[in-house]
Amino acid sequence: MKLILQSIANCLAATCLLAVIGCGGAEGPAVYPVTGVILRDGQPLADANVEFLPDNGRPSAGSTDKEGKFVLEYIKGTRGALKGSHKIRVVERFQGANPESPTAFDPNNPPAEPKSYDLPQPAQINATTNKFVIDVTAGTAISSS
Repeated sequence: MKLILQSIANCLAATCLLAVIGCGGAEGPAVYPVTGVILRDGQPLADANVEFLPDNGRPSAGSTDKEGKFVLEYIKGTRGALKGSHKIRVVERFQGANPESPTAFDPNNPPAEPKSYDLPQPAQINATTNKFVIDVTAGTAISSS
């Protein structure tokens, strides 16, 4: 019996220790906040996905609101992007043919394929302010820090 109680106590102590220090011990790479607005033909582009793809490492992504504004997320719960050069891709979300039933398909009125924009010039993410105005029509991403 004493051996069983000792084993349970050791398991509880190990579990508490892991909970306090975490599994990996490291917090991961440094990421920096990135926000902005996406425009198409001078108007905010709502309901689009934006990806910042670094030369090395994990990409960051976000979605635009009704005003075309976005905030990048590196991993769930961690906002930002890695420091360095990033390619930018914007994809309009797929819009169903029938807004009342987005999964319904009407062969007489098929939904348009979502448009994708790959900007030709990379954006630089730095350790200070990273605010961008992305114009998919012109293919530009201007830092407005």
